[in-house]
Amino acid sequence: MANDTDDGAWQRTTDHDRIRSLAAEGGAAPARASGPSDELVLSTDGDAESVEWERFFERFDAEDRLLQYRRSGPDDEPVLRVVDRDYVADAEEAAKRERPSNEDEDTVATGDTGDSEPVAYDGPGQDDADDAGRQS
Repeated sequence: MANDTDDGAWQRTTDHDRIRSLAAEGGAAPARASGPSDELVLSTDGDAESVEWERFFERFDAEDRLLQYRRSGPDDEPVLRVVDRDYVADAEEAAKRERPSNEDEDTVATGDTGDSEPVAYDGPGQDDADDAGRQS
C-alpha cells in the first residue's frame, strides 16, 4: 500500500458532485478540523465540527482548495484529504526539478534475440553507420 506522502498515487478533483460522492462512499462528512487551524476536512469521526455542504464548498472554492484522493485498504475505500492547490502545484514543480532530463541522452534499447543473446540498439542510423564502416 502506498504511503500518504506518495503524491503519485493520489488523484485530484475540484468537482463538487465528485467530492460529495467520494465522501459518501468513504463515510465522511464535511467539517472543520478541531483546534486552532480551522481547516476544511472530510471527516469520518466526530472530533471535527460538522459543516453544511454549501458552507463547505463556499470556503473550499474561496480558499482555492482541491480534494486529493486514492483507494486504499481492504475494502478499497477512498482516502480523502483537502489541500491547497498551491501545495499541489509546488509539489509537482519540485518533482519535475528532481527528475533528470533525458533530452540530451542517446536512446539505448536492449532486448533478447530469443537465443539468450542480448541485443543493444543505440537509435536511428546506427545500422547505417556500421554498414558504412564495413564497406570502407
